[in-house]
Amino acid sequence: MMSSRVILVSDDRSSLRSPGTLLWPGSACMRGIHTSDWAAHIFEYAMSFEGNMTQVRELAAQTGAGVLHPHGALAVEPPGLIVCDVDSTVTRTEAIDLLAECAGKAEEVSEVTARAMAGTLDFAESLHERVKCLEGLHVGALEEARKATVVAPGATELVAAAHEVGAAVGLVSGGFTALVDPLAAEIGADFSASNELEIVDDHLTGRVVGNIVDRAAKAT
Repeated sequence: MMSSRVILVSDDRSSLRSPGTLLWPGSACMRGIHTSDWAAHIFEYAMSFEGNMTQVRELAAQTGAGVLHPHGALAVEPPGLIVCDVDSTVTRTEAIDLLAECAGKAEEVSEVTARAMAGTLDFAESLHERVKCLEGLHVGALEEARKATVVAPGATELVAAAHEVGAAVGLVSGGFTALVDPLAAEIGADFSASNELEIVDDHLTGRVVGNIVDRAAKAT
């Protein structure tokens, strides 16, 4: 019978102090990864666990945890590759918002973002409109935004844990190379992909160059 793996992740460590509530008969082992701000518990079962997932999710909801239920090879083998989004995931900040503040265009960018969230603009359209708001911004603002970027607690530890099991980590973002590439180096990620802002005479032109990294690009 195929084995199963169930992973609980919470940003409230105290909510997972008693993970034993999920140790049903057949549990092979349980491992935990902890930082000061989040915790993950990995349960492995020598049996199929499909029928119990509703109960798992109910118990997880009581602890404020999210549930991951890997399938196929991921259920029995460590991942070989972990790909992460960046804005509000690996970081607690949004690159475009930081740059918009530097340009004095926070309100304009926020309005475009709202239209995109409402579904009236696709990602590429919203990206072009928001980047247009940055036209004329000096490249020094990129360094300001980089310094203002807040890395999510546990990001570096996640990369280190992935490397311990032989997995590579990549950052794939709809943000910008000027911020994403240094971030990847800072946390030890193996590669990154994001959008490149066009710069002429030390100023942003309000355009991006090359292929757009959007949802479809992230999936490939």
